Amino acid sequence: MITTLTSKELFCKSYTPEGSTDYGRAYMVQGRQHVINDLVDLYDLLEALEGDPHQCIIRGKPIASGAWVRRTYREESEPGFLSQELDWLCLDIDGAQLPDEADMHMPWMWVGRYLPAPLQRAGCILQWSSSAGVKEGLRAHFWFLLDRPVCDKSLKAWVKSLGGFDTGLYQPVQPHYTARPLFDGIDDPLRQRLFMRQGPRAQLPDGVCGQLEWDKREDARIQAERNAQTSRHLFTRAKELQGRYEKAALRRACQAITDALEGERHDTIRKEAWATWRFVVAGRLDESVWYDALYEAGTSTLPARRHGEVERLIEGAKKAP
Repeated sequence: MITTLTSKELFCKSYTPEGSTDYGRAYMVQGRQHVINDLVDLYDLLEALEGDPHQCIIRGKPIASGAWVRRTYREESEPGFLSQELDWLCLDIDGAQLPDEADMHMPWMWVGRYLPAPLQRAGCILQWSSSAGVKEGLRAHFWFLLDRPVCDKSLKAWVKSLGGFDTGLYQPVQPHYTARPLFDGIDDPLRQRLFMRQGPRAQLPDGVCGQLEWDKREDARIQAERNAQTSRHLFTRAKELQGRYEKAALRRACQAITDALEGERHDTIRKEAWATWRFVVAGRLDESVWYDALYEAGTSTLPARRHGEVERLIEGAKKAP
């Protein structure tokens, strides 16, 4: 199914010798749905819409077909449209550099290089956008029929991962502009803006799915992120508690060394170095922190000429069984 919108505002750009006028802001619209069975049906619809500047296409489903409603879809604003799963896709590319050999009236000779792999061999309708031929660069809409209905959110995520395409299309009421631009006082640089290449329906990656599957995957992803965050917090807390105990033991060792009486200092340095070295071996205390603290405590009670003895005593602890 495809939904068309009708508005009293213009859904197209217009060009004059003085400049251009952008799309109108249509708030009150009529929505109608159309059955599309194949690519020819889609081409016929787009061809009809080309000549009507008061119509466009959206992805949403009208709550009341043919009724004048606000172009909204959020529950809190009395929506006129609902989201739905659809088996068609429009890609919008705007401003990519054109190859030197580009002929705008023979696009299938070169335009395929801009399409992602899953769409390379699929049936496609190319529609030059309103700025094509007026501004530089590739400015086009690529229309495809899909092998299954998919939801807007999964489609948007996939298109975003491709890069280079407009992701704003994938919501219920975003206009897909289909009318030819209006030219007043100047000629349209493109005599033809709609082209069709027959082929099979496009097969998108498994990640592009229906709403129920998307919600299930999103819930799993969010839960996994929460679990990972909890694990990181617990690990960090454990490291903090672990470091607190080892550092406290190191401080007590340093205090014992500085409090040692004359004649007991060598034995105290050796004993405390051996006792705390096990934390370094276990990976729970940085070796440089351990060494610097013991060396500072040991040398603080001895004259400079005996500092080498402290170094040897600390190094000796590393050889303890």
